[in-house]
Amino acid sequence: MNGYTRVAAIVATVVIVLVLAVGLGLFPSSQAPTAAAAPTASAPTALVVPPTPATTAAPSAAPKTASLDPSTATIDTSSWKTYRSGRYGFTIGYPADTTPKPATRDWTFVDDRTQWQTPAAEAFPTHGHTLLVTAWAAPAAPRSSLDTWIEAYCGGSCSTLVAQAQPIEFDGHPGKLISVPGDSVQAFALVDRKVYAIAAWEPSTESTVRAFASTMHIGS
Repeated sequence: MNGYTRVAAIVATVVIVLVLAVGLGLFPSSQAPTAAAAPTASAPTALVVPPTPATTAAPSAAPKTASLDPSTATIDTSSWKTYRSGRYGFTIGYPADTTPKPATRDWTFVDDRTQWQTPAAEAFPTHGHTLLVTAWAAPAAPRSSLDTWIEAYCGGSCSTLVAQAQPIEFDGHPGKLISVPGDSVQAFALVDRKVYAIAAWEPSTESTVRAFASTMHIGS
């Protein structure tokens, strides 16, 4: 082998070695390795606080209409005038601004038991004529009790109301005060076989009836 051929063989051997070295990764690549992408942290979801509902004030109770006669009231009768009923034999007080309307005939069960505006009662339009108070008397049957008379007066349908009646006095005589729901307040007393009655023809008027009863004098 001549010198030229030897040199060529050596060069070829070197080239082969270099190629193999690169292929086997014995030399680092000129390109930097691509770094793995760091995981992207997702932005935290904002905590959504639901809006606080507006506080709704409780509706105020509708103002109550003042009663013509609160049951707990005490009515001063010191300035009242006196009415004398020659027909029924009693005197009774009435407010000074009231004009009494005298009865024009005697009260009877047949004609007047269901007539609250009967002309047979002494009438006292009070509170600016917004409340009618009436007073009258009627004979009671012999040996009749007050309860029996009241039951007959209301047509036998008020036994419960009679049982719930409140005590009241007419000129020192015991009587009963009955409140008829949504209708009236009426009071009765049995004196010497005659029933005396006072009625206020509006509900919740107990004080008015008591005030009139406190001024009644029987046999005057």
